[in-house]
Amino acid sequence: MGPRFAPGETIYNNLEDFYQKGTSFQNYLNMTGGTEKASFLLSVQHLDSKGITPESKYDKASVRLAGTVQISPKFSANASANYLNSGGERPVQGPGLFGGSGAI
Repeated sequence: MGPRFAPGETIYNNLEDFYQKGTSFQNYLNMTGGTEKASFLLSVQHLDSKGITPESKYDKASVRLAGTVQISPKFSANASANYLNSGGERPVQGPGLFGGSGAI
């Protein structure tokens, strides 16, 4: 048998060229404070994740605010609000580009 490739012929490594190193970064910031009669919590979070295939990613950001106040010795009030925004992109999966079932 002779050589698999001719001398000087370009050899492609499609798997190595296609896949990439995936990464994920997550950051948090939490703050709390208050007095004897009132307290608060502020929390911020961010996630940035990239997958091993091109154009695959996910990101998420959230903010939470909560508070408590002692109005009288027998009465207190609590409040909380949360905001979340997330999104991402996934590469094409399954049998086709246009959502077909793959059946002919």
